[in-house]
Amino acid sequence: MMPKEVPEWSEIPDHNIPEEQGKLPSKHTSLLLGAGFSVNQGYPTANQLNDRIKDFDPEKYSISGEGNLFKLSDSEKDPFWFYSDAKRKHFLKELIHLFLQSNSEFDYEEFYDFLVDPSLLENDAFKATAQAFRKKFNLESDDHLFEYGDSRLVDKTITLVNQIIEVLLVDGQGRNFYKPIHQMKPLPHEYTGFLQLLEKLGKDSIVHIHSLNHDIFFETFCHTDWINSELSNGFEELGSKFYARMEDSVMIRLAYFNDKYDARFRLYKLHGSIDQFPFRHEDGSPTEYIKIKKGVNISNLYKEVYNEEREYYYENDFTNYYADFLSGTSNKILSYDRGYYKVVFTHFVENLKNSEQLIIVGYGCRDSKINELILENFDFGNKPVFIVDPYPSEHVKILADKLGAKIIEQTPDRPLLGIIDSI
Repeated sequence: MMPKEVPEWSEIPDHNIPEEQGKLPSKHTSLLLGAGFSVNQGYPTANQLNDRIKDFDPEKYSISGEGNLFKLSDSEKDPFWFYSDAKRKHFLKELIHLFLQSNSEFDYEEFYDFLVDPSLLENDAFKATAQAFRKKFNLESDDHLFEYGDSRLVDKTITLVNQIIEVLLVDGQGRNFYKPIHQMKPLPHEYTGFLQLLEKLGKDSIVHIHSLNHDIFFETFCHTDWINSELSNGFEELGSKFYARMEDSVMIRLAYFNDKYDARFRLYKLHGSIDQFPFRHEDGSPTEYIKIKKGVNISNLYKEVYNEEREYYYENDFTNYYADFLSGTSNKILSYDRGYYKVVFTHFVENLKNSEQLIIVGYGCRDSKINELILENFDFGNKPVFIVDPYPSEHVKILADKLGAKIIEQTPDRPLLGIIDSI
């Protein structure tokens, strides 16, 4: 239901079309997208995700022999019930109960911080929970010590939480990957207003889109009349030495992160993505990042490398169990300064400094570090900030007040009316 008497997208400024259509603009605009941006496509809100994880039912999920989590149909029994991971599913449920004993509400990001906190292993209530779990499943003998020790149980639970988030991040039609089908204007209807804005901004600006979302829905806009493939995300398939082996043994090439942003529209996944995986090398050389495709078994990821005799062979990284994305209210901030995340956050800071305007869509304004970076690096005293949110929370209003931002209370489907004038 739409709020009444809301401002239009037309209140956000645009500029004139450049004289040379093929030349990239010299001006810059920064966007920041949060979870609320994907809601129109049917993705769960943060509260819905919290409820679904809190109500996790071990009997409705299965973990394959390769360690991959998947959801069972209502009448389906767990085909891998005899594997050790089937038991660990029940331990997750116990830890959710333990967390709720000292927290009135369940927040999966706070739960994640709870799990990664080293002091958890010294907590008497946790020790009692772990011991009761081992007793219930007859796992108290010495031969189970390594697999079901306290530390190992926590590590496996952290993995399981990430896998559950990945499984639950689907749109209203149950999709998380999309076919590259081109959509003509005015499709997609749920985002027509936003795409109108994006197209107009791109006529005079390089548009830097910084997303905090793990889903890959925004990438589908590349296959629309609005963007027309003018989107770069720092990954490139051409020249990649990374592959995935499919079920028929065919090797398909995968895109790798080369930090190349050269299009009119540039996408930075600040918190990672469900299609993004680290590739760890046998010799301990720096981790590289790749993007998978629908149907890829994440245990079958390879890189084409030389051996000591200068002969090619495929190096396999079978250590992946879930996509590389950040969770936790405070824990994820610790990753902002390393690896892939250090690179994209460096871009975020520079883009904020160079942009003529900042547009925030669907962000709940609860990430203290993101807020800090905006306040420190965007010249909000002299340049406009717009926050697009149909139902702004108190957190949104507080940040808007600090930035002198204009809150536009509407959703991304609203059509763009009139002409966007520069200011």
